[in-house]
Amino acid sequence: MTKPHIRNVRRRLSQTIFTPPETQSLPPYYTLIDLLRSLAAIAVVLWHYQHFFVPMGEQLVPPSFHLESAEPFYAYLKPFYRSGFLAVQLFWTISGFIFSAVYYRNSISSKSFAIHRMARLYPLHIITLLIVAIMQLIIKLNYGEYFIYQENGIFYFFMQIFFASNWIPTSPLSFNGPIWSVSLEILIYGVFWIILPRLFKFGILIPFLITVIFAVFFGISNYRLLDCGQNFFFGSTIFVLNAHFPIRVKLGIGLILGALALAVMPMELLPRACGISLLCGGLVLVVAAIEPYPITRLAAPFRWLGDSTYGIYLWHFPVQLAIVLIVGPVSPSFSLAREPAFLLLSLAATLVIAYASFVWIEQPARKWVKSWWVE
Repeated sequence: MTKPHIRNVRRRLSQTIFTPPETQSLPPYYTLIDLLRSLAAIAVVLWHYQHFFVPMGEQLVPPSFHLESAEPFYAYLKPFYRSGFLAVQLFWTISGFIFSAVYYRNSISSKSFAIHRMARLYPLHIITLLIVAIMQLIIKLNYGEYFIYQENGIFYFFMQIFFASNWIPTSPLSFNGPIWSVSLEILIYGVFWIILPRLFKFGILIPFLITVIFAVFFGISNYRLLDCGQNFFFGSTIFVLNAHFPIRVKLGIGLILGALALAVMPMELLPRACGISLLCGGLVLVVAAIEPYPITRLAAPFRWLGDSTYGIYLWHFPVQLAIVLIVGPVSPSFSLAREPAFLLLSLAATLVIAYASFVWIEQPARKWVKSWWVE
């Protein structure tokens, strides 16, 4: 490598560490990142498909149960069936990236930020919470036990109302259980907003240091809020890298992060958690790097899938409850869940309901909340 090239690399690295990112050339909307987020939501749906093989009143599949002989298309969907839970960390990383892209140099008041977040998340959360509460009560009356999530009392209902279901480290999953990750992320939103004015003042330095701090304390306490913060602010770190480097460098960094992830993920506790973050960050960086290129046009027709992401995440468990109520009397052991058609129909129902929810519930509710709390 010639000396001018070395100086150029050093200058670029110095800018990345100490210089606020320039965003003029970045796209206003990340179509591929949104598509990636929707695929992560579908991964969670497939991970939770094992719910149909859990005995009523329990939350985990019995250790002796061989899912590879039960779950449809197991040979092709094994990574999602066995590791789909990792999509939650990917969600958090994408959120950190998108929040950084949206709110960096976008000056709005704290009140407006809070209203936008409430308008986006709260209406569908309350609707699905009430639906789950009613259906779980019916299941309890019919079967004597709840389906999957057992803590559905008054205390946890009020915790859910205030989006605080899993703020306490020892809180169990309750009602619409998957909302736990959003419950934690709301607290990280607050941290992000408080430090946003200085977050990118020194380029990558502050978001990366915050990532490391969250990672260290997560390794000490194993409190999932810290895991959320680690991944969220690593998403902010990825945003800076994406803003500073050309595509070839971003792709190279993404591949390096992926290689490091594969090296440390087999380990336990903190190294494994860091490996998951590296894997998610590398994936987000690679996808963001190719965003301006023609492949984006291929993803554009799937914009509806990105719009449905929050709905997929919140509706898939209510859909499972509805299936239990409808199919249970016909197939008490849910042997129908072994059939490929059952999987495809349940997934299709979730996608249709999620998109209909976006059009007829989420968008109107968001507009109503914003108009009600207009400054």
